Amino acid sequence: MVTLPAPGSAPLTSDAPAPAADAIRGFAELPLAKALAVVGDRWSLAVVAQLTTGAQRFNDLALALKPIARTVLSERLRRLEDAGIITRSQYSDAPVRWNYRLSVAGAELARVAGVLADWGSRHLGDGMPGLVHDECGTGVMVAWHCADCGPVAPRDVSTR
Repeated sequence: MVTLPAPGSAPLTSDAPAPAADAIRGFAELPLAKALAVVGDRWSLAVVAQLTTGAQRFNDLALALKPIARTVLSERLRRLEDAGIITRSQYSDAPVRWNYRLSVAGAELARVAGVLADWGSRHLGDGMPGLVHDECGTGVMVAWHCADCGPVAPRDVSTR
């Protein structure tokens, strides 16, 4: 099992021994590797983040994600649909045109994109929180929570 660092805590050090089960399975078989294979390329999480505002047409996505190439957007949409992260519905027959929206899995992934954006804002941007409470404008922190036990310490969270 790999222990996940707490938001804002020191990064994991390289002198920590790698868990034997992870070393035996190899990185490609780990859940993180499988997730990165689907959304770890350029633009995929940006598409997911853009769809948090609701269903959008291809041209709307292309404009919002400028300078994405239309061929790249088309490929990312296809890959995200194949993975069950987005769904599409036809809104025109001639020519055939589609609306894209997040699936339930995509809405869960959108939270990850938000946390990543928050991290980027804090550590690579202006240092301000990227996630803020709409009502008061204060930064929002992500916390670890067990469905059975309630809040848990980050040191008690691991991947399997």
